[in-house]
Amino acid sequence: MDKAMTTLPTTLSGLLRCAVEDAKKCDKDPRYTLDMTEWHQPIDGVCHVCMAGAVIAQRLKMLPIVNFLDDAFDIPEWADDIDYMRLGGFRFVGPEDSYEDVLSGCAALVRSTYDNELFRSPWPVYLLCADMLEEAGL
Repeated sequence: MDKAMTTLPTTLSGLLRCAVEDAKKCDKDPRYTLDMTEWHQPIDGVCHVCMAGAVIAQRLKMLPIVNFLDDAFDIPEWADDIDYMRLGGFRFVGPEDSYEDVLSGCAALVRSTYDNELFRSPWPVYLLCADMLEEAGL
């Protein structure tokens, strides 16, 4: 899995775009079902994935029969970042409060459109946040 990690974006905007793109791919693939409560969990012959789990499936090529939370895997920081953004949490470690406006703007946008049945906001909201983050250099 480490070799594939080099193909992941290194910015928040890139990670968020990647997660949306990969979630849409998983949504069209009968081997997967979107389930924001599971990372990458095979259940009854179908792999349940969240946004980060979709990246694990699509970019890192983890087979749908593998449980990501098995003892063999630690949750990487980038996966936590994707899950945090899904919930409307946007964080960046950098100069003091230098990106606070864009981060809080994205957080407000996601939280105001969050669907409690899907456990996420609509895809266009995340893509708008990715644009905002990219414009700020994140």
